[in-house]
Amino acid sequence: MQQCNACHGIYAPTLPDGTLYFHVCPPLSVLELKAALANNTLTLNASAKAAYDAAVAADVAHPPAANAVSQVDALLSTLIVARQNARNENVTRQQPDPAHPAILSEGAGMTTLPPAAAPPAATLT
Repeated sequence: MQQCNACHGIYAPTLPDGTLYFHVCPPLSVLELKAALANNTLTLNASAKAAYDAAVAADVAHPPAANAVSQVDALLSTLIVARQNARNENVTRQQPDPAHPAILSEGAGMTTLPPAAAPPAATLT
C-alpha cells in the first residue's frame, strides 16, 4: 500500500485483479475549503468571493436547520480547487525511457506503507 503525501489517500498501486492504479489527488473538499478560508490560506476570485459573502449573509439571516445544508456548504461544494502539491500518477505521452514511464506530477510524493498484519485465519467448527 502507498499513501499520498499531499491528500493522504491510501491506495494499492496494483488492484486485486492485476489492474494498475494511477493515483490522482482529488480537489479540496468542503471541509478543507472552509479551513483554508478560515486561516486565510485560500483566496477566492472576485466572483467566487461575492458568492461566498452572499452565502455567509444568507446563513446568518436564515440559519439552516440542523439536518439541512448551509448556503456556504452548498456553494463550496460547487468549487473545484486543486490541492497544493497534488500528485498525478498518470503517465506522460513523451517517455524518455519507455521501460520506466514518467508520471505527470510527483507532487508532494508518496510513502510506501509497511504491510498490514494478516487477518486471523478463519476457523470452521
